[in-house]
Amino acid sequence: PWLADFRDAWTYDPLDPVLVELPYRLRIERWLERHVLAAADLVVGATRLSVEHLSSCCADRPGRVRLIPNGFDLEDMPSCGPPPPFTAARALRLVHTGGFAASHPLRSPEPLLQALRRLLAGDSTWAQRLRLVLAGPLSSAEIDSTVPLQQAGMVEVVGPVSRRRALELQRNADVLVVVDHARDWPASNVPGKLYEYLAMARPILAVCGPGMIDELIGGLGVGLCVRPSDPGQIAAVILARTV
Repeated sequence: PWLADFRDAWTYDPLDPVLVELPYRLRIERWLERHVLAAADLVVGATRLSVEHLSSCCADRPGRVRLIPNGFDLEDMPSCGPPPPFTAARALRLVHTGGFAASHPLRSPEPLLQALRRLLAGDSTWAQRLRLVLAGPLSSAEIDSTVPLQQAGMVEVVGPVSRRRALELQRNADVLVVVDHARDWPASNVPGKLYEYLAMARPILAVCGPGMIDELIGGLGVGLCVRPSDPGQIAAVILARTV
C-alpha cells in the first residue's frame, strides 16, 4: 500500500510562487497532484487546511485523507524552566531562529525591523530595552537592512547555527518570533520552528496573515498574531509586553 504524506500543501498554498505566477505551470502541477491522489491508498496531511483541500480533490473516495498534525518530542528538547523575570534592568530578548527568504522567497523580516525602527525613532532608550536575536541564514539584503539596528544595539545577527544552539537560544528567550509571508488566501503551512517554540513554553509573537499559524497560536493561547502589513501594530504589541 502507498501512503502519500503531504508535509505541506501542493497546489493550494504552493511554496514555489512560480506556480501562482505561471498559469500553465499550475495546470501541470494540479494534473500531477490529481494523479498522485488517485493512485495513493491513503493520503495524510499535516494541517486542517491542507487536508480540506486534498479531500476536495478526491471527493469520490471519502475518508481516504487523514490529518496527522506535526508536534514535538520532549525528549529531544533541552530542559526548559521559566526565563528570568523581565524587569527594566535588562533588555527584553526576542529570538527568531531560521531563515526568511532562505525559507521562502516572499518571506521577509522587514515588517519586524520596521517596527523596531519606529520604536527607536520615538525613544532612543529602546536601544537598551530590547534585543532581537536573529539566528539563521540571512540574505545580503536582509543583513543590510539590520545594520542600523545592529549599530544601535537592538539587533544581534548570529548567523547559521547548529540545531542544539538554536534550541538554546529559544530556551533563553523572553519572546519567540515567527514570521510568515502574506498571501491572498489563508496559509496552510506551519513552520517547523513553531512546534519547537511550543515546547519551550515561551510567549510567541507571530507576524503572519490568516491561516494555520494564526489558528494554532490562537487556539492554544500561546501568543499574539500581527499582520505583516502593520508594523505599527507590531511595535504596539512589543511595547505592551515591556510595560
